[in-house]
Amino acid sequence: MVQGDFIYNFTFSGLWKRMTVFSRLYDEAEGWDRFSVEVAVPETAPVDRDALRKDFEDHVRKHAICQNLELVGTYVTHRAYPVFRRGQAPGVAQDRALIESLGICIAGRQGKFAYLSSAEATLQARHVAERVLRDQPARRTV
Repeated sequence: MVQGDFIYNFTFSGLWKRMTVFSRLYDEAEGWDRFSVEVAVPETAPVDRDALRKDFEDHVRKHAICQNLELVGTYVTHRAYPVFRRGQAPGVAQDRALIESLGICIAGRQGKFAYLSSAEATLQARHVAERVLRDQPARRTV
């Protein structure tokens, strides 16, 4: 497989957009790579998992990104990349306030609709995690 923790498809072919190689991120030496692939499908389009899998496999083989693939599972996240229209900001702010009032910390670029660099987003997420850990009482496991 091509080296890298995150591999992006910037070509005009292939429907997939990002591959995240978890086996490298978590330093798991199993002799093979475990990764997830994101494919953005228009909301009104039918989701044909077999066709999307075939498109991905054909594309990565053609470009020598990886080979000997085995599909372990699939999951569809509807509305993973929401787009809001003009005039919806007050409603979005109200929904975010409700979520935060329930004790849920909204973090990251998509959660806060703040499109920052990956480094800045990581730093903000780390600060949120530190705050959550600091505010939680110590837990013992038996």
